[in-house]
Order: sequence, then C-alpha cells, then structure tokens
Amino acid sequence: MAGCIIGPEAQIDINTLINSGAIVEHHTRVADHALIASGACLTGGVTVGAESFIGAKSVVRQGLTIGSFCTVDLGSVTTKSLTFSN
Repeated sequence: MAGCIIGPEAQIDINTLINSGAIVEHHTRVADHALIASGACLTGGVTVGAESFIGAKSVVRQGLTIGSFCTVDLGSVTTKSLTFSN
C-alpha cells in the first residue's frame, strides 16, 4: 500500500496485506494471510505467523516472534514473543 517501507531481505508470504505507512524492517518474515495495519512498525528480524494481525501504530521489538493467529493491539509496544492459546 501507499507509503509502506519494506526493508532488505524481508520475506512477505502470500495473501498478506501491508497497509499504508507500515514499516517492515530487514530480515523480517510475514507469513501467509497476515495483516500489518497502517503505521505499524516491525523492527529487524521479526517473525509474524500465519493469519496474525498487527494493529495500527503498534511496534514490535527486533528479533521477536508473533505466532500464528495472534493479535497485537493498536498502538501497543510488544517486547516479548507471543503465541496463540485458547
């Protein structure tokens, strides 16, 4: 989308939406069917699992893993890896 930045060696898998103004830094992987909302920032080396949602204006610290089916709330700062649980 308009104004997004995709860093070097980032991997974006199929059916993934990187919305306006989002930043996906170097060596980050965004898996299938994930959504990175407007203004979100994935710092270097982040892994986002399949069907996860990263909310608008949120920041995910470098080197973390956001597992599949996870939601990062809008405007949040994520400092620990996340996994989905029922």
